[in-house]
Amino acid sequence: MSERVKSRLFAMMRTGALAPLAFLGSSCGGGSSHPQNSPQNTIGPTAILNGSALASVNSHWVANCAVQVELAANGEFRSAVTDVSGTTYSSSGNWAASGTSDANASGYYCWVTELKNISGSTSSQTFSAGVYLYCGSSQYLGVCSFNLQSGAIP
Repeated sequence: MSERVKSRLFAMMRTGALAPLAFLGSSCGGGSSHPQNSPQNTIGPTAILNGSALASVNSHWVANCAVQVELAANGEFRSAVTDVSGTTYSSSGNWAASGTSDANASGYYCWVTELKNISGSTSSQTFSAGVYLYCGSSQYLGVCSFNLQSGAIP
């Protein structure tokens, strides 16, 4: 995330316009490049990439816990969260690796904030991870199983 964007976000948080986003701090994703996954890479966010950029992804991940995610090699991220009433909230932002097996993400209103202990790969078409999200408050959904689906998040 650029310094200009960070300063605008923090200015909005100080005025209360983005108070729910205050916890993100400097852990938001950046625009750095991430290596493409390889068959040997089965742990962490680079193992579950959906393409080089969101504009060109040809797959996305659907979980058994009402979330969908896309991670691009350029650091872009998209998630969709469906609440108990059936309303789906889609959000785009950035992701960044956290350690070797986690990904932290930024977004707006209601989004997946972290995938923890990612295990699996795009080549195996499945992965599991602890899923954290923010929809008015931080929530932990538990460990979810994801399956690769064709196309971008609808």
